[in-house]
Amino acid sequence: MAKICDYIAKMPASCYYLADSTAYRYVCKRIKGEKPKFGKYQAMKEKLFEAFYQDFLRLRQMEQYKEYNTKHLVYVCLDLPAPNMGMAPRYIQMKINNYFRNKKTSFITR
Repeated sequence: MAKICDYIAKMPASCYYLADSTAYRYVCKRIKGEKPKFGKYQAMKEKLFEAFYQDFLRLRQMEQYKEYNTKHLVYVCLDLPAPNMGMAPRYIQMKINNYFRNKKTSFITR
């Protein structure tokens, strides 16, 4: 199960699964030159936010998005494909375990 969760954690996602307000605050801080701090167990999430910011900067340079304000451009970026879901394998396994525990099945999740 751990290998499956590790694989899932590294899979690309169809979009960025971030709250729009959180993504906007992150981008605003990065524009100001600040680098928000993440906990020591949030490396995947930090990589996801950094990839989001790089996509934001890339779109901002494109001619078709020159007139977009920051908030609108964040919304556009959220729809782009993401490099991963931003969750650690252990958190994914916890989600799967909770799902099957609540479903009351005999599926073994260990």
